[in-house]
Amino acid sequence: MPSTTTKLKRATRTTGLMGGISALVTGFIGGASALPAGTGESREAEVRIRTVATGLKNPRGVDADPSGTVLVAESGEGRPGCEPGGGTPCVGKTGAVYRVKGERRGRVVTGLPSAAVTMDDTRQTVVTGPVDVTRGTFGYVVLNGGGTDVTFRDELGRDAARLGTLHGTPGRTYGDLVAYETRMDPDWVLGHEPTEAEPTSVQSNASRLAETGRGYLVTDSAGNDLLGVSRSGEVTTEAVFPDSTVGGERTEAVPGGVVRAPDGTVYVSDMGGLRPGAARIWKIEPGHRPHVLAEGLTAVSDLGLDSSGDLVALSLTTGFGEDGVPEPGALHEVDADSGEVTEIATGDRLMMSNGLAVGPDDELYVTNNTVGTDGELLKITR
Repeated sequence: MPSTTTKLKRATRTTGLMGGISALVTGFIGGASALPAGTGESREAEVRIRTVATGLKNPRGVDADPSGTVLVAESGEGRPGCEPGGGTPCVGKTGAVYRVKGERRGRVVTGLPSAAVTMDDTRQTVVTGPVDVTRGTFGYVVLNGGGTDVTFRDELGRDAARLGTLHGTPGRTYGDLVAYETRMDPDWVLGHEPTEAEPTSVQSNASRLAETGRGYLVTDSAGNDLLGVSRSGEVTTEAVFPDSTVGGERTEAVPGGVVRAPDGTVYVSDMGGLRPGAARIWKIEPGHRPHVLAEGLTAVSDLGLDSSGDLVALSLTTGFGEDGVPEPGALHEVDADSGEVTEIATGDRLMMSNGLAVGPDDELYVTNNTVGTDGELLKITR
């Protein structure tokens, strides 16, 4: 059985949304710097960017409701005072939900599980915890990333029990994604060959959620799939996403954002393993198989749906410099029918931009500087 350190490296390497970014950037992509082709021309309309909140701890997904209230999932910082070196994770309860409601802002839920580890090869600290959030009937519904598989999660102790679950605050667990991945391993059909870092395809790391009439849809970045979670707690496989191929090289899909249109059509973005030009946006119409709506993008970490029914796509980065340092992120409009992609000019303002939500007036909320404890929430108007 793989050691704890091997499993943690495997989990953090295959996800772009919880902080495994650092391992991917330095260990997988290296000096790739080319920007993707076919991203369209930039919008000429004026774009205004305002900082709404600062000091966020590894912020991830965002939710904006019709009243304009904005929620941010904070992955936290592991266990304070614990040095997360040597591949040994520090698990604590520093995950949180941050709320902006008019002029009032602050954490409305605290004490959620958070795991941090410093990778031996890069010395980058990787953090996972709450990765997405939405309002529930009696509180909030939180998606926690991490967990990998049941054995690994159990080894992390009691504080890690809700890693890899969709749960309410307070109390109820809606679905255990890690247990489902351990039992079913949906992406075994992709036929990935085992490696030293990934001796098994059983690995889970949830990324984003979308509400449906009967429950929730959840993307699992490490599992390369889209899962359904019913209100009764049943977990099902809705789709498995095949590898992306760019320049003759295959890379895992690593699904990220998911949104559901009023007609039931579901859109899912994938990160393409952070390889420049390998990211895609999938369209899943009711009763039909998933098909690629747009491609040639890079590291699309999240999606939003605007009032016209078209998509907004957020890229964590647009490429990497010769030293492996990520370039600024980007926003694109994507026509939901044709797949035509148009860049929304944001200059160099977006950096490690991770989560996206569209507000009631089509304003965009983006989590920025999302690796570390000085993250931001930006409001972008066009």
